[in-house]
Amino acid sequence: EASLQRAREELALEQDGDPVESVETEVKPAGEIVDQLLAEGVPLTAENIEKSIRDIVCVEAVCLFPTELYLLADAVLRDPEITLLHREDMTEAPGKNGYRALCLLLSLPVTLRGQTRNVKVELRLQTGVMRLWSAVEQRLRRQKDIIAPEQVRQELIACAALGAELDARLEQIRYNIEHRVITK
Repeated sequence: EASLQRAREELALEQDGDPVESVETEVKPAGEIVDQLLAEGVPLTAENIEKSIRDIVCVEAVCLFPTELYLLADAVLRDPEITLLHREDMTEAPGKNGYRALCLLLSLPVTLRGQTRNVKVELRLQTGVMRLWSAVEQRLRRQKDIIAPEQVRQELIACAALGAELDARLEQIRYNIEHRVITK
């Protein structure tokens, strides 16, 4: 989170304030890590956890506008201690369920008990609209006995498209205000 905080401070100086509305950090419970490795048939070792589990630590940051996601990602990646392992841009090409986010898998040094190790951290960047859709989709996905699951899936995909349109329109309003564009 220190790298994210440095990026936020850098952008706050360059822009008109901090682009990040909220940050949540989640550490995957040990039981889930064990279950995932067992399901994959991978022996339980620290080395296998490091190689196989991508999202032990996940940091979710929410910005108001899509362009801020990219500015924040670029600022984080300017940190010389951070290595980008994988980048998945699902803002323009959402997941098949409609999920949208800019996801970065990062490697960064962490010192514990005097020993420094590189740790994988997933950084998920979303707009407020993307985050709202994701929270609703997760809650609905946990529902049991959905009567028409395909219809629900299609409706969620349609809602994700509406969310993308809302993000684009809000971004355009911001652009028009900042560049003093008059629209009819």
